[in-house]
Amino acid sequence: MKFLFNDLQAIAKMKPSLFNRYQKQCWGSLVFLLCILGQGTQPSWAEGSKELIADGGNRPYLEWYNSTTAGITRQTTIKFYAQSGETVYLGSSVPTSYTDPKDIVILDSANNVVQNCDVNASTGAGFIDTLAKEIAGPAPLASGGYTPCIFTPSSTGIYQVQFHAPENSSTSNPTVVLTTAQFPTNANQHNGVAAWDVTVVNNGIAQKGRVFTNYIAMNMGNNNLSLNSKLYIQTKDGYRYETDMNRVDPFGFIFFANNRGYIDKTNNSTLYRSAGGATDNQLLFTGNIRVQDPTVADTATDITHLVFFNRPANATLLALGIPLTATPPPTPQNFLFTGGTGGSGNQTYVGVGGNFSFTVNSSGSYQIIIDTNADGTFDPSTDRVLQNIMLSGFNTVFWNGKDASGNNLQPRANNAPYLAQMTTRAGEYHFPMLDAENNPSGFRITMENAPGSFPAILDTNNQNINATTVYYNDSNYTTANGTSVSLDPTGSQVATNPRNAARGIDSAVGEHEFSGVYGDFKGIDTWTYFPSGAFTTPIVITTTNTANVRGTKSVRFSQDQDNNGQVSVGDRVEYTITYSNLSPGNSNAINFIINDNLPTQLTYVSATITNQTSGNNITLNSNYNGTGALTNSGILRVGDTITITIAATINNANSGNPIINQATLTLQHLIIPMEQ
Repeated sequence: MKFLFNDLQAIAKMKPSLFNRYQKQCWGSLVFLLCILGQGTQPSWAEGSKELIADGGNRPYLEWYNSTTAGITRQTTIKFYAQSGETVYLGSSVPTSYTDPKDIVILDSANNVVQNCDVNASTGAGFIDTLAKEIAGPAPLASGGYTPCIFTPSSTGIYQVQFHAPENSSTSNPTVVLTTAQFPTNANQHNGVAAWDVTVVNNGIAQKGRVFTNYIAMNMGNNNLSLNSKLYIQTKDGYRYETDMNRVDPFGFIFFANNRGYIDKTNNSTLYRSAGGATDNQLLFTGNIRVQDPTVADTATDITHLVFFNRPANATLLALGIPLTATPPPTPQNFLFTGGTGGSGNQTYVGVGGNFSFTVNSSGSYQIIIDTNADGTFDPSTDRVLQNIMLSGFNTVFWNGKDASGNNLQPRANNAPYLAQMTTRAGEYHFPMLDAENNPSGFRITMENAPGSFPAILDTNNQNINATTVYYNDSNYTTANGTSVSLDPTGSQVATNPRNAARGIDSAVGEHEFSGVYGDFKGIDTWTYFPSGAFTTPIVITTTNTANVRGTKSVRFSQDQDNNGQVSVGDRVEYTITYSNLSPGNSNAINFIINDNLPTQLTYVSATITNQTSGNNITLNSNYNGTGALTNSGILRVGDTITITIAATINNANSGNPIINQATLTLQHLIIPMEQ
């Protein structure tokens, strides 16, 4: 059960102990939102609160409140990009703030105050006191607009704005108003600012897409209201999303976006699920779950996306170092499975598991789905899924040998392989919501600048994924440290349907809806991304009767063409690859194929079998030219050894960095009893 914020006034005379307990319950009900919003029909001028009210519903107040939720200060800092000599118009609905006359404070990127603005109700300077003025924007650009505070930047760069509220520590909430109604301009705004504006002007023309923020702290004034705002989320790798909040009911909230949503602190893995909070929302942050703080700097793995009020201008993106077009997901190289202790090649004992490995040339995230029911469909809602962040370069991912239910995966008939499918992701964005009781209409999210056609992947409803596909998973689960988490509804709560949309679901008309305060004491996560094409690799599960295949590879400098005593372009290197089916072992390795993809810095010259056990039937692939299958399919019998030498010429010095090459094999084990 949750108390409403406005009830605080009715209990102001409670005993201090009761009031403090009540206050704790109230502020525990704030909601975290990661969003991308879009643009409805907008007037020509102004950039600020008018975007937030353009689609009706109830007015959200911009907070400047001396309090925190989950460690995040509830004070919104608006940012803008301006060039030297441009004009910036600013206005607010607060003529008397708690720091009056410093009602609007402008800072540079180093947090130095460069100008203060006094919003004056008597003269109208900087004062947005009517709905008509808010919509029209600054008077120099539009008839009937507000008289702005004027800032002229002396240097080009990113600036910051603080819009101060009438109060900064009140327990009262701002007056509830519709977006079409007159808003308060007095102390009834409390810790919020009803209307605000930042308009960057160049030669008399407003420059849209210059204003953004890392997060927005807002307050609706009560529950059972409708937030209809649209905004744009800009990822650091160039993706732009429009998100329509579509009548969500959040009350007080912090609105932000990041690349991971909720994170399991026990192993630093992205949860890719909603989170449970029992009876206290702080359990989400004092327990095993964390969420990226939008006030801290990005790391290589944790990134806060930017929230814009209009589609970002190219000039703003360039100033922020963000590409103007979306960066496609990287293509993984050498996606392989290697069995764990006691295994060999791509085979592993029951319950042992092993490691997947791959190489990518940029960071992002990956998803590996093991088709554990062997039905030919890679379904993240039923099959085993491994997914997390990845960094540029070589990556390994451990799998414990279990299916999605936590049971050991068993061998298939005749040791047929299971298949694992991998995709990489770019532009991944999550918006986690903490304690948002109701979302009756779901969200509408659209990727506006996909880097190409979406791959042919079917969603939950067997429709192809597209620009409006979103993902969520509200089913029960167990965390990495073995803690069981229930997301079942209780009482009158109405959970999402379907509970698990990890395959994706089209949000064009709104998805991830829930009601009956289902979101109470839960962290709800919704996410989306652009996936790569799919890549597969086989896994063989065995019992005690296995082949014991081991491989080695070495390299030597064979010819110094320029006689300079150093490895340089034009010189020749020689790789020696050896595979043995060792004893003890009681299985021939059939369908045995050695693969070797030479790096681009090497030009293939020749390949030769230099040693082979008598009677072995493995032969060189005559079509091999430095990539793919080096040998034809054969049988590596127990006790067999094969050695192959590859000669190649260096064609690129690789800027002095190492030239890396790795041989791989695929095989299937046929169990043949040993002679007694």
